[in-house]
Amino acid sequence: MEQGMSSFICFIDAEWHIMTQGVLNAYFPEDLKISRSNNRGKILVLDAKTYSMLGSQIPKEIAEVVILPEKFGNAAVYPAVDDLFNQDRDLFFIGDMSLYNVVAASIDRLYITQVDCEIKDSDSIFPEKALEQWKCVSSSQYSQSKWCPYPYSCREYKKKSL
Repeated sequence: MEQGMSSFICFIDAEWHIMTQGVLNAYFPEDLKISRSNNRGKILVLDAKTYSMLGSQIPKEIAEVVILPEKFGNAAVYPAVDDLFNQDRDLFFIGDMSLYNVVAASIDRLYITQVDCEIKDSDSIFPEKALEQWKCVSSSQYSQSKWCPYPYSCREYKKKSL
């Protein structure tokens, strides 16, 4: 069986702290457009903490939502994540570095929205060094607006060929 495309989506501040949109209480229209167009008919996989933060913000275009147990970092749950990769379905993972570390070897794309602000209560940081294995294939900058008081950028990365 052929494996579908798999991607990891994260939302970070200027210092690379991973966060969710709800933390800022702001609307990022271009990020939402990208998410909706890329997620149409896909499986969205989130950890329980991220799901509780996003809740109603999950686009209706998603075909299926899989919520990983709160303690997914233990080895007993890894086979469940591996089972997702054995399907001919496109997967979009959203979560913190714990989830990224579990799926990094198997994902094909990264979608990073970086907001020009600093979040103090983030519990994980996306290491810039991790981007060495990725090539930026798309990047757009956006100014603050009436909906969003922060400038931000949306970048898409594709895994470099070995």
